[in-house]
Amino acid sequence: MHGPPEAFYPSQSRPPRIFSRLFVQSGLPSHYFLVGMDPQIIDPISYLRPPRMSVRSGLSLCRTLLPLVPEVPDPRITKAASALALSADDLEAQWKAKKQPYNVDDVRPYDQRLDRAWAAIENILTQYQVFDAEDADRLLADRLKQRLFPEGLEFLLLPYAEQHAESQRLVDLIEEEDLREELDRLVGENFIDQLLTAHQTYGEVLGIGTAGQPSPSPVSLNAPLRALAQAVTNYALQVLAFGNSDPDNIAAARRALEPIDRLRRAVARRRAGRRNASEEEELDDVEFIEQPEAMTVSEPVHSEIIAN
Repeated sequence: MHGPPEAFYPSQSRPPRIFSRLFVQSGLPSHYFLVGMDPQIIDPISYLRPPRMSVRSGLSLCRTLLPLVPEVPDPRITKAASALALSADDLEAQWKAKKQPYNVDDVRPYDQRLDRAWAAIENILTQYQVFDAEDADRLLADRLKQRLFPEGLEFLLLPYAEQHAESQRLVDLIEEEDLREELDRLVGENFIDQLLTAHQTYGEVLGIGTAGQPSPSPVSLNAPLRALAQAVTNYALQVLAFGNSDPDNIAAARRALEPIDRLRRAVARRRAGRRNASEEEELDDVEFIEQPEAMTVSEPVHSEIIAN
């Protein structure tokens, strides 16, 4: 294997591991990835990790990447592009499956009722703080509050299906640990009855649970989104190897990688504009990244797009 001159890394006797992984994955000699030996070589650092992306922006990125796959008889690029398309198909399928069939306006009153029921129970248990620290009822209230609400009422801010799942977990906990009698005495039987009724009705409106039936766990898109991000990186490395293998390939490789650069710039601009925003806005920015108009998701991303 052809390696770079040791003088290129004055403080190391061999290339950094990050570059070693690059040329091992691409199958090309390492000097194709050495920035500084040729001004035309594409800097690999920008493509070792994908840009920060949400489901929407990830699918949009794939829709702009796939039509720009270099037309070269390189099976590694074809394979990486096929894997990228398949990852996008999988993510989009799971994303569509997660969308709820209910009307948000129809759900909101039931969501608010359940919110108020849990908040009332948490608040009543908190009121026992007025008693002496050694008071038996205060100690019991503190224990129940810590058991049911260790993180407060943050779960009430979750999306509808996820909030119902957490509410179901708490209802099950009350039953499994025989907490009902203690809650009836400290909080009031009517409050607990209202809670259980609100929870059951909420599940029925959502269509994800009825009395006596467990609520399904919320579908997480983290795994398919991570798989898509890895596919983007793998594809970028193959295009990078193709571009740096021959000066005549540089223009085509840069064109193929431009959607990644464009998304990264869009994310940087959005984050720069949010520096003075609240923490809640920052968290929202992680999940939903504003995209340029060219990056829209209006049709499915099909793996057949690169089959020709």
